[in-house]
Amino acid sequence: MTAARDELTVRDATEADVPRLVELMAASLGTGGVPRSAAFFRWKHFDNPFGASPVLVAEDRGRLVGLRTFLRWELRRGEGVLHAVRAVDTATHPAYRGRGIFRRLTLELLGRMKAEGVDFVFNTPNAKSGPGYLKMGWRTVGLVPVFLRPRLALAMRPFRRSDWGEVTEEERAALRRAAADRRPDAWVRAAAGPNGHTPRSPAYLRWRYLDIPGIEYGAAFHPASHLLVFRRRLRRGLRELTLCEVALAPGPRAAAAAARALRAASRGADVVTMSAAVDTRLRRLATLVGFAPIGGPLLMSRPLASPPIESFTGWWWSLGDLELF
Repeated sequence: MTAARDELTVRDATEADVPRLVELMAASLGTGGVPRSAAFFRWKHFDNPFGASPVLVAEDRGRLVGLRTFLRWELRRGEGVLHAVRAVDTATHPAYRGRGIFRRLTLELLGRMKAEGVDFVFNTPNAKSGPGYLKMGWRTVGLVPVFLRPRLALAMRPFRRSDWGEVTEEERAALRRAAADRRPDAWVRAAAGPNGHTPRSPAYLRWRYLDIPGIEYGAAFHPASHLLVFRRRLRRGLRELTLCEVALAPGPRAAAAAARALRAASRGADVVTMSAAVDTRLRRLATLVGFAPIGGPLLMSRPLASPPIESFTGWWWSLGDLELF
C-alpha cells in the first residue's frame, strides 16, 4: 500500500530497507544506549515471537526520511489473550522535521492496527514526545511504580569502569536453563492471577534476554524457587543493577531464596531498581531490606479494538516489559 502527498510516499518497509533504516535512526536519534545495528533491528522487529512488527517508512524520491514501528506484544489476562502493540522506534530525518511525518505515519499505523483487531497500543514516551501522543488520542496511565535501593556508601568510593557490567558465565548459563524451562511462566501466571501480564514462555525469555544482540542479561535461577533476570550497567557514574524479571514458585520459602540470590547478584551495585508490580511476597520483603517506592517511567496507552490501560490496577508490569530496547 502506498500513498503520495507533498512529494512523500508512505509504504511498508521490507528487510532490504533495514541498513538504511538503521542509518536514518542514527541520524535522527544518535547512538544512545540502544544498539544501532541491522542485527538488532532484525531481532527486534522480525524475530519477535509475538509476530513481526508493522513498519512504515516515508520516502522522498527514493530517500528514506521517516520511520514508524509498532512492536507486537501479547498480554495474558485470566484465560484470555490480549493482542497489543508498543509504539517504539520512530525517526524523522533532521532535514524533514516539521512536516508532520511522525504524526502521519503513526495515525496510519493506528488505523491498520484497529482494522486488524489489535486491542490497544502502549508505550513509555519521554517528556518531549508525550504531548504529541496525547494529541493523537493517547491517555496517561501514570508513572510506573518502581522500587529503588540506593547504596550511597558504595557510591562514594572510586571504582574502575571495567569492573562492573559484565555478566558471568554462570549467570548466562542460569538464563539459558531458565529459558528452556516452563516453570517460570507457570509461577508468574499463578502469582498474577487475573491481572494482565506478559507470558514468560521459553520462546519469549529466549528472544527477549538471550538472543538480543549487543545487550547482556544474566539470571539467578533455581527450578524449585525462583527466577531473577537482571542487567548491569553504568549510568550517571553509578553502578546500577536493574531487576527485569521476578518469578517465584509457590510457597513461603521462595521469596527468601530469591532475596538471597538478589543480594548476591547486586553485590557491588550502587543502585538496584525493580518493578513494584511483582509478586507481593518479594515486594513485602523488598521494603524490609531497604527498597523504597519511587515513580518510574511514564506509561501511556491508546484504545484500538478494546479499551486502553486505565491504571496500574489489574496489571502486572515488570521492568523488562517496559524497558526501552
